[in-house]
Amino acid sequence: MISLLVLAVTLLAIPFIPYFPSPAQAATGDSVAFVANQLGNKLDRIWSYTDGQWLLYDPATPTINTLQRLEIGKGYWIGVSADSVLYFNVDPFYKNLYKGWNLIGWLGGATPIAAQEIAYTAGEDAASDNLGGQWVGQTFTTYESIEMESLSLRLMRRGTFAGTIPFYLATVAGGVPQFVVSRVVFDIATVTTTWPGAWYTVPLTGVLEAGQQYAVFFGTSGVAPDVNNFFTWIVDKSNPTYGEGSVVTSVDGGRTWVTRWDLDAMFRVKAKVA
Repeated sequence: MISLLVLAVTLLAIPFIPYFPSPAQAATGDSVAFVANQLGNKLDRIWSYTDGQWLLYDPATPTINTLQRLEIGKGYWIGVSADSVLYFNVDPFYKNLYKGWNLIGWLGGATPIAAQEIAYTAGEDAASDNLGGQWVGQTFTTYESIEMESLSLRLMRRGTFAGTIPFYLATVAGGVPQFVVSRVVFDIATVTTTWPGAWYTVPLTGVLEAGQQYAVFFGTSGVAPDVNNFFTWIVDKSNPTYGEGSVVTSVDGGRTWVTRWDLDAMFRVKAKVA
C-alpha cells in the first residue's frame, strides 16, 4: 500500500505532456534560444500549452520543434538534466532551475544584444594552447541579423613559434561547430610573447542570422608547435560568466568537439546591423 501511495504522488509531480507536438507557434515574444544557449547540454526540453496546443522545444530533435518564442506572462515547463541557473535581463535577474521539470512564468527581458556588445573581455587568467592537434573555439549568440566586419581575440605565443594559423567562423548546432561561414589565415609571428597577451584583429566576415549561435575557432598550424614554442588563446578559467556561449575543444582536427563550461575565451565582435 505504501509503495502504491509513493507511486501515485510521484506521478502527480510529473507534468502531463503529450508525445506529439502541435502546429508551429506564431513568431512573437523572446526567442527560445535565449534559454537554450544559456543552459546548453543541461537542457532536455521546454513545453508550453498555448491556445489549446502543446508546443515543444527539444534541442536534440530540432526538426519537430514547434516552440519558437517565449511570451511574457505565460508559463513554461523547462526540463533540465542538472541544477542550473537561468539569467534574465530584468529584475529578479535569475531563476534557479532544479534537476527535472521546472514550471516558470516568463518574465521577458531577452533584450536583443547589440552587435558591438557581443564580447567577453575580462578575467584573463589562463591560456588554451595550440599543441599538436588541439583546436580551440568560442561560441557566441546573435539576437539580431548582423554583418560581421572583424573579430578581435586576446592572443599570445610562446618561445620562437612563428607561422600561420587558420581561423574559422562556423554555425553551431548541438553546441558544436557545424558549417564554416568564413575562413582567414592569421600570421602568428606578429603576436606578443608577453603575458597576458594582447588584442589582435582577425578579419573574419560574414552575415550572421538572428537567433543563431556561431563559433570562432582556430585550426592546424602551418608549422608544428612543440612544448616550448606554440600559440595560445587567453581565457578566463577562474570565473567564466559568458552566458551566450562557451569554449569548445577538439583533439582530432575538428571532427569531434567537447564543450568546456569551465572556460570563456577573450573575444570581441565588430559588426553592423544587416
